[in-house]
Amino acid sequence: LNLLPLLSHVQGYGIEQIGPCRGPGGVNDEVNSRSAVAKSQSQCQQDCTDESTCVGYAYCSSCNGGECILYGKFLDGYCSDTSALNQVDCKALGSCSLSSATNEDACGTCSESTASTKTTCDGVRGTWTAATWTSANAVWNSPEDPWTGHSHHSTVIAGTTEEATSKYICVDAHPEDHMAHCVDSDATGRFLQSGSLRRSLLTSASACYNINVHECECADARCGKELCSISGGIWTDECPGECTCEPNASSNCHFNGLSEEERTDENCPDTCDFIPKPTPPKAKPPHAGDIGLPGWDVAMSGACRGGTEFTDKVNGKYTNSGGSGPTGTLTQKECADACLDEPTCVGYAHST
Repeated sequence: LNLLPLLSHVQGYGIEQIGPCRGPGGVNDEVNSRSAVAKSQSQCQQDCTDESTCVGYAYCSSCNGGECILYGKFLDGYCSDTSALNQVDCKALGSCSLSSATNEDACGTCSESTASTKTTCDGVRGTWTAATWTSANAVWNSPEDPWTGHSHHSTVIAGTTEEATSKYICVDAHPEDHMAHCVDSDATGRFLQSGSLRRSLLTSASACYNINVHECECADARCGKELCSISGGIWTDECPGECTCEPNASSNCHFNGLSEEERTDENCPDTCDFIPKPTPPKAKPPHAGDIGLPGWDVAMSGACRGGTEFTDKVNGKYTNSGGSGPTGTLTQKECADACLDEPTCVGYAHST
């Protein structure tokens, strides 16, 4: 008899999905996590239950004797400077002798004034003059053995890699934390402070435990595991006394029964607070850089602009297809040739 599906239901975990878990940004949006090997699935699930910020886990029984990945905020480790939320940001902390620069890549000047970082300066074949960068010497503290941290932007689960042949399964501890929410105004602070929605226990004769004031609350607006966890509390049967409440009996601040698309600000009453869904990281693939075509002026960084302050969009046309690039886009030379074919073309912008 396999008790694991029953255990998953009792602990509030969702159904098993195929593939490692991913965030709101899609199949390539990896979620902040920590991993360990030589674990059973029940051990992996218990490890997630024991971590207050764990929002779910992935497991592969045939990988390294049982590979377990826990997802959620702070599970990758922590920085000695609490302003940095991941390892990349922690290592990047510091200051530049140029007050306008906020990171090491921008600590300097380029011979082409439109390029504000060393990366973009190299892309337009400019000369970079570095200023003085002083590291903050912040220290990143990795998770304790046997765990290995993996720093990423997203901290909630929204799906998987969708690989039908993957050996991993993804189990979401709170299937709605990547969606928008409508909550009572007095619960908004705890909702935002919690960082992630804590899965709750399926119990009877229970109440909502407020982790900020360490008190049990018996209120219709926080009645039941779903409303309690949304407000930042933990639904538990360990509170003293009795609690008789009815979910949403005195509150209309909820999205119960609505699809993800229907969870909008317009559908959240004016007396309630609308909490938008978490935003995925912005995908910024590096530009291949200027190839230095003969007969053209020195390349500038950014999209072409006109006007006295160089902020006006310039009349033109564009395309993302019809070229020989990897995804059908035009190469820089093809884009330049297209400009030469137009009698009135005064220049072009190209991006990979």
